Amino acid sequence: MENKEDKQIQENIAAFEAALSSGKAAKEAATFRFTGALAAFDGSNQDGDVLGLSQSLASRLQIPLYLLPSPGEEAIDLERRLETLSQAGIQAEGLLSEEEEPFRRILEAIQARSPNLLVLPSPFGHDLGELGQTTLGTVVEVAISKGNCPTLVVRGSISQPELFLSRPHLIIRDEVQADHKALVIAEILLQAFDRQEMVLTFLRPRNCLSQEEWDQHENQGYDQDPQDLLPLLEGGPSSLMHRLLTKKPSLHLRANLLPEDRFSPALEETGGRLHILPFTLDQGILPEFVHSFILRTLDPVLVVGS
Repeated sequence: MENKEDKQIQENIAAFEAALSSGKAAKEAATFRFTGALAAFDGSNQDGDVLGLSQSLASRLQIPLYLLPSPGEEAIDLERRLETLSQAGIQAEGLLSEEEEPFRRILEAIQARSPNLLVLPSPFGHDLGELGQTTLGTVVEVAISKGNCPTLVVRGSISQPELFLSRPHLIIRDEVQADHKALVIAEILLQAFDRQEMVLTFLRPRNCLSQEEWDQHENQGYDQDPQDLLPLLEGGPSSLMHRLLTKKPSLHLRANLLPEDRFSPALEETGGRLHILPFTLDQGILPEFVHSFILRTLDPVLVVGS
């Protein structure tokens, strides 16, 4: 039977390994920069929203924008989009493909131009209606899991792209490498849009606090002092919060702690923002949490994998 001393040793080893992993992930994430964006169109009523968000990002981040038209799109429509982008001072290029399968077209374009940001509608190939309430669509799932780059999923009408993009809501689930990369992306967006406001939601296992403590956090919502959350965080999330509080004192930070099986309040209280959602692939399969989160909001969601 394992004694207390052995158990403590194992816990110390696990904590040390977690710290090493977190430090390595932070170092790797710190070098991330956006180098190009790919906007994939599907001929649905969301194409305009995809273009609006893509144009705003390309302009602010000063990166090239690649347009992948839907198979049935007329060449003149692509030319009009390229002309509009050119007049806005954006380096843009249209990518044509003879591939019929949408997800193969997208992966082919990613391989050809190596963008590290993908923007696409969900469900791909359909107007957002009854189908969109229940599924992301196979194309979106494949693009996220195999595209190997942050993916901005567009599911609702975006009349003011910059309003969403300049107000990031970062969800932290202790995914280590993905968490650090997601934070770097949030900081890049804040700098690009010259904003000093961010919302953080930490999702933890329900058994890490008592029900009374969970109720207290839910009642306080995002009005509680972020400093008060530090003692309740561990490992990567703790280091992320500490970094924000110490290195970015001018940042107006709102934060909350919620059980990972109840994230609805995070969406109810942070609507009208760009949600940044880190995740880790499970044997190449998109986690159910990612599905559930995206399906519960019409705000754009930037999923960041590791």
